[in-house]
Amino acid sequence: MNTGLPEHGTVSVVVSTYNRPDALVAALSSVTTQSYPIHEIIVVGDCCDERTKEALGKIGDPRIRYINLDTRHGDQSGPNHRGVSESTGNWVAFLNHDDFWFPDHLTSAVSKLSATGKKWYCGVASFSAAVRDTGSAIKPVVTERGLTSRDLGTAFVSSVIYMEPASSWVVERESLLKAGNWPFAANSVRTPVSFLALTLWRKLGDPAWGSAPSVLKVQGGLQQQLGGEYTSPSPVHRQIQHMIEARPRDWFKGLPEELTNRVVRDAPFESLFTTIALSPLPRWLAAVARTVFRTTGFDAIGYRLERAGIRRGHIMDRLLFMRTGEIRDSTKTATIEPRGNP
Repeated sequence: MNTGLPEHGTVSVVVSTYNRPDALVAALSSVTTQSYPIHEIIVVGDCCDERTKEALGKIGDPRIRYINLDTRHGDQSGPNHRGVSESTGNWVAFLNHDDFWFPDHLTSAVSKLSATGKKWYCGVASFSAAVRDTGSAIKPVVTERGLTSRDLGTAFVSSVIYMEPASSWVVERESLLKAGNWPFAANSVRTPVSFLALTLWRKLGDPAWGSAPSVLKVQGGLQQQLGGEYTSPSPVHRQIQHMIEARPRDWFKGLPEELTNRVVRDAPFESLFTTIALSPLPRWLAAVARTVFRTTGFDAIGYRLERAGIRRGHIMDRLLFMRTGEIRDSTKTATIEPRGNP
């Protein structure tokens, strides 16, 4: 753990979480081994039970501050919004509670931000959607690498996962607040991550891009594949935590790779909505829509989907049901009801 003075400004880490204390503790192990000094770690629970508070108490890191929301949001936008509001660092770095940072993630991000004068950074992630059972341990397998040649013009017309994960982002706190902070799921037919990325693009310009993976994202569906529910203990996360504790500087090196699970992250955004007959915009019209968005903030693609019957928050509601079986009451900002049919 680096406790020296920060060279390029202080960093607040914001972690949103919901009832996965073992995964959270594992993810935080990758925070405490960062080569760049960390000002504070703000963990925001999305109306968690007592297990999360107890697990954080056992870590005993004085930089950790835990806030548990009274109302459940069902996605990271609500907790991240509160975490940014509570932060005091120059930069805010986000980490999902089941993702991991490589040891030099923050050093690379903040150094590049300082060198380029940019206000936000978007790194590259490795994704694991499979495991390899060695007999003594279950190790994650890298099945996909994030795109290294992204641009926000393409993000405007692309899949909601084009800018994922937010765990690779570092943003200047003051600029993020001026841009409106994290939007809630009900604000757009886009996901909060993709909507925020486009808003930052419009308000702050292009980000500084990472050139090599500095994040490991363990795909959410892997837990179900291993026979566990969303809130069940994860053997994969426990194993990664052991790897970090044993080799904190290079734990990620030598991860097995089977790059066969490539997801088309730059697929047309409209292709997600297969229940309606809506073809992607022609290239020339998409270019016009991008220009209009950057100058006025009007999202023509979102408007087109709403006119076709897709309600705001639809994607996140579906993802919530897939993860936990919960149903969001779309008539209220952040009310979740128990299991049922979506």
